Amino acid sequence: MVSLKNVWLLILIINMSNAISQDSICKKNCGCNSRPDFHAPIGVMLDHGHDKGQWMISYRYMNMFMKGNIKNTSPIESDAIMQNYIMSPNNMQMQMHMLMLMYGITDKITLMAMANYVVNDMDMTMSMYGMGNMNMGSMNMTSMNSTMDMTDNSKGFSDTKLYVLYKLIHKNNHEILVSNGINLPTGSISLYGTTHAGQDQRKSYSMQLGTGTYAWLPGLTYTGYANHFSWGVQATGIINIGVNRYNYSYGNAANATAWIAYKCNNWISNSIRVEGNASAKMYGFDKEISPYRAIDPMADTKNSGGKRLGVFGGLNFLIPKGCLKGNQLLIEYGIPFYQQANGIQMKTTQMIFAGWQMSF
Repeated sequence: MVSLKNVWLLILIINMSNAISQDSICKKNCGCNSRPDFHAPIGVMLDHGHDKGQWMISYRYMNMFMKGNIKNTSPIESDAIMQNYIMSPNNMQMQMHMLMLMYGITDKITLMAMANYVVNDMDMTMSMYGMGNMNMGSMNMTSMNSTMDMTDNSKGFSDTKLYVLYKLIHKNNHEILVSNGINLPTGSISLYGTTHAGQDQRKSYSMQLGTGTYAWLPGLTYTGYANHFSWGVQATGIINIGVNRYNYSYGNAANATAWIAYKCNNWISNSIRVEGNASAKMYGFDKEISPYRAIDPMADTKNSGGKRLGVFGGLNFLIPKGCLKGNQLLIEYGIPFYQQANGIQMKTTQMIFAGWQMSF
């Protein structure tokens, strides 16, 4: 069944495509790098390289909201989840602060490094049925069918990423950029906390801060510019190398996105973007988390991986002159319109990206 949301998206893309076909081609000396849409929407990285000796510093913020659960593509209520598990996640918020530094070592080759700080907060419901033999402390069990609410959180530095970007083609306002990166497992995968029934144990996979594995991060990006429009297409991947010290690894993943932006003036541009990503199930398991797979669906590795499609709207603001010339503020908001989960997982409801960046 075709939803109104999908029809709206299709009409918008067709209209913008027609507008591009009528837009005159950007002249060679248009000063593209001084236009607000020179950079992709803030939710896209690895979209451009730099000239020799040029630096760029960037701060990016991501906030992902999750509410409720799905099994495959269908919603599933907490009561149904607790037919097979004792706990059911209700809400989760994942915030990520990203600090990025780029430097052009030649006109074709750019180096990039990115550090990440993550904050996770989650609300859960736990069934009291069958919990009589666990240490419940001062909690009051009023009936065998009663439930209680719990919270969990974690925060700290996540994995670090290093990239080399190469301008394969860069002429006539079109660019093809090849990126190669490596994920350094600097984030903790051994956080402990007081969770299920007051016991001190290792937190579930989603509440850990890193992956614990090195990974190859390949990517390919095409961008183009006209007088009032710009556009781009990007494909990236995550290919994990081996397993971590607790004998598991996250599933390999692929991401594809396409966007189109309109330059309103020298200060402001707006954009629309579609994105799809897919990831495989986790491989292996942590022997300290695995015993709780009958209690917590997030401790069960079969509930991992899946697919998601989303649509995003964004704004880019550039200060073109004055003492703050070159500073750029960007924001993007997105919602998924299709999600498919392996097993039972939380449903993503919305995403916010925001950031500041400056080249010098």
